[in-house]
Amino acid sequence: GKHDGHQWASDAKKAADTIEKAAGDSKWDEVKASAGNLGKACQTCHTTYREKAEDGSYRMKAGN
Repeated sequence: GKHDGHQWASDAKKAADTIEKAAGDSKWDEVKASAGNLGKACQTCHTTYREKAEDGSYRMKAGN
């Protein structure tokens, strides 16, 4: 039910697919750029929906 989360996951999948293809073609600048996009997609979702517990693990934020 989290439409923004679905979009971020879709963006992350596209970036991962691009990384895989670019790596196979030895296009390292494209790999680097897509890796940055992948990290941004992951970080956005994790910042929005997860919180770090005292023991260092992560859990879903209350109310999400």
